[in-house]
Amino acid sequence: MIKIISPILLFAVIAMGLTGFVTSSNAQTVSNTNPHIDAKTVYEQKSAVLGNDMRHFVVLIPNEAHESLNQPKNQYPLANQAYIPQDITVSKGTSVTWLSGDVDHDHTVKFQTPNPQNLPATGVFPFPGYVTVTFNQPGKYSYFEDNVNEEDTAFVMRGTVNVVDSSQKTQINNSSLTQPIKTAGVLMVPSKDLQTHVATLKNNGITTLSDYTFTDLRGGQKGTGETQTIIVWGSEKDNVDQAILPLIDVTEGLPYS
Repeated sequence: MIKIISPILLFAVIAMGLTGFVTSSNAQTVSNTNPHIDAKTVYEQKSAVLGNDMRHFVVLIPNEAHESLNQPKNQYPLANQAYIPQDITVSKGTSVTWLSGDVDHDHTVKFQTPNPQNLPATGVFPFPGYVTVTFNQPGKYSYFEDNVNEEDTAFVMRGTVNVVDSSQKTQINNSSLTQPIKTAGVLMVPSKDLQTHVATLKNNGITTLSDYTFTDLRGGQKGTGETQTIIVWGSEKDNVDQAILPLIDVTEGLPYS
């Protein structure tokens, strides 16, 4: 299954009920199968392994993801990977969403064979739109996007989704959580504004599971400072279209250009 959502159509999609809505629970229970996805590991090792309870995961296409290191430094990407995280391991039946935080650039996700439903590529989605693919069959799915950089035509954005049977994957526990996390993902913000964005997400029902600050590869740009922070966030919502709304709002207001 594949879904492509643009900001213009997002509210119409939800209103028409094209995806099932799951009401959030008020129960304060602890799930031993909730993932604890460490932001430092996500950045430094470029990977994440999700817990068995995870239903949806949002991979971030960060701002300047289309840039390569084979250019002048002032044109470098900000992060060390075009998809954050670059490689993920999920259980069969998990949906993976790619959210574009790459200002003023359209993206698509292209699959190498074998791929879900023999899908060669998703449609094009703009900033800050997103696309979702559900992975129902175990396997390693490599994906990419080429022709994204006019100055370095050989540059290719690459990532993988490793899909396993849930019985084969070790559960990752985080007993500090007070409610089950069904949807999680990654967001990148300027470090100087971290606490403001964490508070905004919290007010919208989004939990910060971990965060990690790094010096961006470009060395800073106007309005953002020299360091960026990736936030690994989680939501109890079992509907990615509902869970991602606060992330889109934050993404649209970031000072990246």
